[in-house]
Amino acid sequence: MRLTQLRLFIIIAVLVGVGLVVWLYPFPKDIYIERQAIQYTQDDPVSAVTTKIKVEGRMVRPLFRQASFEGHVSVDHIDLTQKDYMSTIYILERKNHVNKGSLTYNKMETPFDYSLIGLIYFSDDWREISMFLGSTGDERTQTHVVTGASNYEEAVEIQEKMRGK
Repeated sequence: MRLTQLRLFIIIAVLVGVGLVVWLYPFPKDIYIERQAIQYTQDDPVSAVTTKIKVEGRMVRPLFRQASFEGHVSVDHIDLTQKDYMSTIYILERKNHVNKGSLTYNKMETPFDYSLIGLIYFSDDWREISMFLGSTGDERTQTHVVTGASNYEEAVEIQEKMRGK
């Protein structure tokens, strides 16, 4: 009798453990999104234009390892994001359901070199995306692309919220 109860307890504990893993583990997820965005240059409200961000790929969150996005993120008005190869985005930081990663677009010709670098912040569900793109360290030449905004002021507000400012 005692042995049967012990076996039943072990089976139930294993089933509950497996159920928790299946319920809580973020399995790889395919992402196919096209969103309206505002594109602008740092501190220049006049430069704001409406564009689209397209995201196609797979979000992977392996157990006990760094999460990553394998795929492509392109912006309609930035040709380099459409034609050049994009490296895998590794999640560098995650706070309040906002992920931060580095963006690198590479030329696919010899010698191999990057054509565009930047940062990307995106919410867990990819509804909000904020990109900083530029090949120089000068912030005045950086291009910002932000989804979920209809004008420059809203874009700056969303961008600051995602950056945690």
